Amino acid sequence: MLWMVLAFLMLALSTAWAKPPKLILKVEKPVNPWTHLRLKNDPRNFHFAVVSDRTGGSRPGVFADAVRKLNLLQPEFVMSVGDLIGGYTENERAIDRQWNEFESFVQQLEMPFFYVPGNHDITNAVMARKWKERFGRTYYHFVYGDVLFLCLNSQDPPHHQISAGQIDYVAKTLAANRKVRWTLLFLHGPLWTYNWRTNGWAEIEALLQGRSYTVFAGHEHEYTKYVRNDMRYFVLATTGGGSDLRGPLFGEFDHVGWITMTPEGPLVTNLLLEGIWDENIRTEAVARFMDRIADSAFLVPSPILLDEPLFRKASFRLKLINDADSPMKLTLNMATHAHLRPDPEVLDMVIPPNSVEIRKVKLKTDRPTQVQGMAPLKLNWTVVFEPEHLSPIQIEGQSQVGVDQRFPLPIRETPVKVDGKLNEWEDLPFVVKQPMQIKIDPKAWKGPKDGSFRFGVSYDEKNLYIAVEVTDDVSFLDPNKYPWEQDGVEIRVDSR
Repeated sequence: MLWMVLAFLMLALSTAWAKPPKLILKVEKPVNPWTHLRLKNDPRNFHFAVVSDRTGGSRPGVFADAVRKLNLLQPEFVMSVGDLIGGYTENERAIDRQWNEFESFVQQLEMPFFYVPGNHDITNAVMARKWKERFGRTYYHFVYGDVLFLCLNSQDPPHHQISAGQIDYVAKTLAANRKVRWTLLFLHGPLWTYNWRTNGWAEIEALLQGRSYTVFAGHEHEYTKYVRNDMRYFVLATTGGGSDLRGPLFGEFDHVGWITMTPEGPLVTNLLLEGIWDENIRTEAVARFMDRIADSAFLVPSPILLDEPLFRKASFRLKLINDADSPMKLTLNMATHAHLRPDPEVLDMVIPPNSVEIRKVKLKTDRPTQVQGMAPLKLNWTVVFEPEHLSPIQIEGQSQVGVDQRFPLPIRETPVKVDGKLNEWEDLPFVVKQPMQIKIDPKAWKGPKDGSFRFGVSYDEKNLYIAVEVTDDVSFLDPNKYPWEQDGVEIRVDSR
């Protein structure tokens, strides 16, 4: 313990005693070829980075890429806000494998890395013991550059809770560091959004009164900046964790937080893997607006179902939905199709707030065309909102109108035993050897042996039966992974 205290003391003193380099140049009158000589070299300034959730639907390669880029950026050290491994298991070998993998990443960092536990990291008693064996404490602090760093455990137990013992630790730490110029808190769960009056966070905020501080958390996989007690609270997005990656307005992106500590407090920049954004990517006001429309479909086309195998002409309805409190400007362009000719080809209109409108689109073709194998009609659309007191919000997307044939649904005369065997099925009439849509890495598909299927459907008085036979050259099955990270069959039933 003593050597660690001395090490941090030496770090603090080295910062305090550091002198900026001198600028030696000749100044001439009346003008010189520069703007001014107020250099950004205050010795009280320093840089560090923060990484966020890596798990909860981990996407391989992202965190490793972040490690490489952190080494390029050269922060003085790297903080975390938890959810570093998948967890949610009591299998000690699996836990060790996950931590060994993660530590192989952070060992490549050229600067110190500070751990903070998340719910995936200390899911149960076994994982909590493993944490203690590897890392010791689940909450701790240090001082650097006259700034207090408080690393807290928001899973102290249960989840989204801070224990009385941890509150007492925070009280003593703050009392012993009254004169620091700033306090930074790091924890996994944003406790101010979870019953904060009863989970211990109210006590933490009471202890922080009268000092300058900033809070960093994760868990939500969506970036949002809050302001409480005139202080900034940040919920970070992901560094490889599960995300739809819909972009800054949704708070969904992979990033590292880049923090520049200045005499006026921390300057927060979000470094996305594809660029840099400032801390106001998504404010609380933007979050409220986007949450209102997050699940809105904006544009819902009706399917085209024919009773014959040839397409001659048809029409479909477009349901245009505006769930926001401000008007929605919609621009819709029908993509060029090999067979289908839409009328109209373009829509440009404004949908009033909190309303739904219906538009009819006619389809014809130059000559009768087989429905089987016909590609869907793609609808490219853009919606723009201009909420009061906010910058314009633009969202782009693509919808599809499928043309398909109705098929009779046979009544089952013999019973079906649900046992994974298809002995009761004489035929599986619907064959898919070349999927029209492959969402994940379509270039990796090598043909029917790499992934294809056939299926059949029938019913009796009580049940609907669906049988699927899948062909795949390699099966990815791992009980230590989430279901969506393995091979499987997904069946969607449309009530229409």
